[in-house]
Amino acid sequence: ENDEFVAWLDPVEQQRELKIKGIAKQELNKMPKEEMIVYSPKGKPKAHVFVFTDVDCGYCVKLHQEVPKMNEMGIEVRYLAFPRAGMMSASGDKLARAFCAKDSTDALTELKAGGGMDRSVCPDHPMAEHLKLVRELGLRGTPGIFLADGTKIPGYRSAEELAALVGI
Repeated sequence: ENDEFVAWLDPVEQQRELKIKGIAKQELNKMPKEEMIVYSPKGKPKAHVFVFTDVDCGYCVKLHQEVPKMNEMGIEVRYLAFPRAGMMSASGDKLARAFCAKDSTDALTELKAGGGMDRSVCPDHPMAEHLKLVRELGLRGTPGIFLADGTKIPGYRSAEELAALVGI
């Protein structure tokens, strides 16, 4: 268990975080992969993480640069949308373009690098569902990282730090 992040909280906050952990574990793991942008390692993944991301967040871009290294380590990265300025913002528009693209992994990488605006937005992207989950989980910033067991990892972490947290 990676509960050292909540150990210093007061008892009421600890209970809230444990409740969030339960919701995250249940809701994230039952979400169909088709509703996320997934970067998978070659072969069978050893672990997976969920990342709520915003294309215009510096630490999200930095984390995205770690994805190839995470994939090499056997970690699958499952992205969900969290445009911090809202769904109708420029960031929301960019994320919608990524989720609507035929190859969403290429699209997300391109958009995080500043391109990809020639891609179109479809009406059936999953961002509204992702933002509902953002509210349920009490996320305030990006990247919002969750382990498969529902543990919330605050802020940016390197590939090596995430590998240690998932037990690789």
